[in-house]
Amino acid sequence: MGIYDYLPAGVKNFFNAQQKEEKFVKKESKGLSFTFSGNRTFRFEAEIRDLDVAIAAALDEELPNRIPLYTIYENLTDLHVKSQIRTAIFKAASQPWILVDNNGKRKKDLEKLLQKSWFETFAETFVHTEFYGHSLVYFWLGDDGEFKETKIIPRMNVSPEKGALIPNLNFPDKTVSYRNNALFKTMLLEIGKSDDLGILKDITRHSILKGYALKDWARSSEKWGDPLLVFQTASDDEEENDEKEAAAANFGNNGYLMPDVDDKVTLLERKSSGSSHKIFMDLIKINNDENSKGVNGQVATADQKSFVGAAEVQERLLNDYTKARLRSLMYYVNESLIPFLIQYNFGQTVYKALDGVKWVPSALLQEEDSGKPKNPKKDDPEPLDPKNNNNPFA
Repeated sequence: MGIYDYLPAGVKNFFNAQQKEEKFVKKESKGLSFTFSGNRTFRFEAEIRDLDVAIAAALDEELPNRIPLYTIYENLTDLHVKSQIRTAIFKAASQPWILVDNNGKRKKDLEKLLQKSWFETFAETFVHTEFYGHSLVYFWLGDDGEFKETKIIPRMNVSPEKGALIPNLNFPDKTVSYRNNALFKTMLLEIGKSDDLGILKDITRHSILKGYALKDWARSSEKWGDPLLVFQTASDDEEENDEKEAAAANFGNNGYLMPDVDDKVTLLERKSSGSSHKIFMDLIKINNDENSKGVNGQVATADQKSFVGAAEVQERLLNDYTKARLRSLMYYVNESLIPFLIQYNFGQTVYKALDGVKWVPSALLQEEDSGKPKNPKKDDPEPLDPKNNNNPFA
């Protein structure tokens, strides 16, 4: 029995459907247009075994397959996790920034080129990659030579290990290389490592365990939430007893019992004084806390009550996570995105003007080790000084 036999039934549909022959990519004046096939929209509740098998399939050295794992990711309905991820993304992507040249002089006139929705979407996608793993993005160019949209190739349709696209999910072994294709290399941008599955592979495990606790709590409430009705009868008349049973069944939603008047009935009830739910709440809290720590390193800024001192410490920890994400984003924008923009369309875009320019988040200019007092009347962050340690490019 192979790994395929353990896949959820819905995931197997990706492999069993009939192939549709169609062109999935074409070059247009404004960029690339993709048409993928084999997509399926379905919902299923993943079990721990499903996750383990999906991770094993994604990490297979000979035939890596991420489709089952990303199917589980897409079926994730844990709102606590989604809230934490949104906090991480918006906290980093919404930070102000400036453009500077190599001498630390601000290039405010060029900032308008990146003060666009497509760049904000790109920044969000970059942070998003931390959770979902490798991302492959492309850009839609307008008639004015500026980008209008940033789009991500559906992760299910990408095999980063092979550097290839999967046109039809029904046939994941039939791929088209993008990493060794001259056209694709100038129009597609990779984010993240090819073997990165994202930290959702760990977070999802706790979400599944949390789901178990919620289901057990619901079953417990259904069984023990209302009292059990006991209807004793001395009648031997079946028709009369049927009427009594119908009355008992209509009495409420909970169970009922109709013993003979001489039968002995013992009711087993919880002796928890209304605290039996705590075992489920504790399990839910533990898994929520683990996921909060996995995403943002702390729990106080989620839904926890905490003392002022502890809250301030954990708020600083969140800020440390945000700065780390900003620093990674800064390196990527300067080392990969800006060179990509400059060469795009053989340099026939407005982004050619970004040559020699660096993108710097304002938060990284305000590090405590800069040694300079802040001026509250100054709206813009101070320009970089090539002789001062507040210039990360000096």
